[in-house]
Amino acid sequence: MKTRAAQRGFYLPHWGTSVTTDPSFANVVFLAHADAVGVAPLTPEVYAGGTLGFPVGASCSGTEKVFGAGSIRSSTANGGAYTSTGFAIGTVDATIEFWVRLDSVAITQVLFDCRPASTSGVYFALTAVNAELRYSVNSITRISQAGALSATTWHFIAWSRVSGSSRLYCTTLGNATAPQVGSTFTDSLNLLNGDLGIGASAFPGSHTGGYFDDIRVTVGVGRYSGATCPVPSAAWPNS
Repeated sequence: MKTRAAQRGFYLPHWGTSVTTDPSFANVVFLAHADAVGVAPLTPEVYAGGTLGFPVGASCSGTEKVFGAGSIRSSTANGGAYTSTGFAIGTVDATIEFWVRLDSVAITQVLFDCRPASTSGVYFALTAVNAELRYSVNSITRISQAGALSATTWHFIAWSRVSGSSRLYCTTLGNATAPQVGSTFTDSLNLLNGDLGIGASAFPGSHTGGYFDDIRVTVGVGRYSGATCPVPSAAWPNS
């Protein structure tokens, strides 16, 4: 019998990097393939202590996806998905990676947000501001790249911190590697534990209209540190 990883198509695309196991899987704290189309709440394949919940107007959709059966459909009115509990990154190496397809880039939208309603603490956020991709902590932009995002196009985005240096990577579907965008940020910030919002923010008017697929968070391992990072050619492995 095939594993789910094999069933999810590790033999299909020929661009990017395809693996059947993850040597850093023990450090994965969050993994969601968003394949449970029509099912809410979605339980991610790997997540200690919670499930993904959907606000009104959001769900897993089979309309758009990069891998598997579907993706998270997010709305500007209510956002995409959120976790019932959060996780702290702290000061260690870490990696956050996902696919996103925005309906529009003419507005400010939150892609990945760990901030509570108050931003008085050191919380992580990735945002899209008029096609500009930003990594922010405590609502202060640390890395940015104008024109990195396009509407109705799937983008692979990765943030990675290795040995106190954070980098952002971004490219579109079909490329084998993603270039680093923006500058390298010397990053010793202690990123606090906040509930995770995927396309959803604690701040009204910042929700994302679009789709999210194959989201992975690794704490304790920074996967990328060079001028480029590999782009996955199949769904993240479940082991």
